[in-house]
Amino acid sequence: MLYGDSKLSKQLPTFTEGSKVHGKVKVDLTSGESINAVVVTIRGQLISGSTFDTFLDYSQTLWPESTGQKTTRGRSDCGPKDAPDLKFSNFLKLFWNAMPKPAYNTKIITPIGYIPIIRPGPPSRLRQLAYEETTPIPGPVADPEGWFSLPPCPVVGKLYNRQFVDATCTLSIALPLSYTRGSVIPLHLVIQSHDVRTLDVLSSPLAAVCRLRRTFRFHPEEHRTVDPKLRKDEIEHSELATWWPSDELPRPEKETFKRMLDGELLLPLT
Repeated sequence: MLYGDSKLSKQLPTFTEGSKVHGKVKVDLTSGESINAVVVTIRGQLISGSTFDTFLDYSQTLWPESTGQKTTRGRSDCGPKDAPDLKFSNFLKLFWNAMPKPAYNTKIITPIGYIPIIRPGPPSRLRQLAYEETTPIPGPVADPEGWFSLPPCPVVGKLYNRQFVDATCTLSIALPLSYTRGSVIPLHLVIQSHDVRTLDVLSSPLAAVCRLRRTFRFHPEEHRTVDPKLRKDEIEHSELATWWPSDELPRPEKETFKRMLDGELLLPLT
């Protein structure tokens, strides 16, 4: 048995980051076989493609053979005196190892829920000031320390299915690159082109498409070595970002070959 957080454990025993893992193991034997050891293991693995990266492997012996405790029949309870105080993340599996005989290794496997408690760092001082005074967030030009800019991305295509055009888009994301669930990610987009009509089309708030993509690669029996081709990818997309014209571009440059958009991306709660 596992004792998860009563408020969070809806379908699985769920624990938050830094909390203790409490539980109890009950052994009910119907034959005269003895138990040599009962071991509880919490194992965390990162799965990337066909490789496994074990970042947590904590075991605690609940029924050590060295103590001379053996059960021939009947029922017995055992549990750790002090629950382990662990900090772990990502994908977790709980392994209960009960070994009736030295030649056997019986495993009871169950998933548990985990909720990380990570707080993002503070934004730049200029953005904090904008929040305090309820003014527009300064962009990368006015606040270079508060943004992370991706490499420029070339865009090539046909305008109205007749004229070949090209442009360059540069997306900037607000720092730090850690965000609270349910909050928004501030965005800034710069579009450059030598064709004014192309700029007018691409700088429309409805033209720019930006969203998050989350990919899970898994196999139903993750603890076994399987053919990488049998693994499945599950892809989730967030809502589309919302855009509006930026006020950061100085007025003398508004008629040049550059347009700027400010935006935000709403993060899901889960």
